[in-house]
Amino acid sequence: MEAAALGRPILFGPGMSNFRAIAKELCAVKAAEVVTDGTALSAAVIKLFREPATRLSMAEVAQGWHRANQGAVKRTAEIIRGELAHLRK
Repeated sequence: MEAAALGRPILFGPGMSNFRAIAKELCAVKAAEVVTDGTALSAAVIKLFREPATRLSMAEVAQGWHRANQGAVKRTAEIIRGELAHLRK
């Protein structure tokens, strides 16, 4: 998420179980790419250096995704407060 906030293209390995939903969203909007090993990582990095349009597009989409998802903690807290208030009645 930090890379998205900074507007950087994102590459990560397959071990994203703690962030599965976020990783899936970032890949779906083309802000991120999964690389399976060192060879794939090298190829992806080289591609990003050789293709500035791809790099810029991934970076812009990543930052847009981050902006769209800001405030999630506040929204979640509001939902919880509403549910607790409902239970008290």
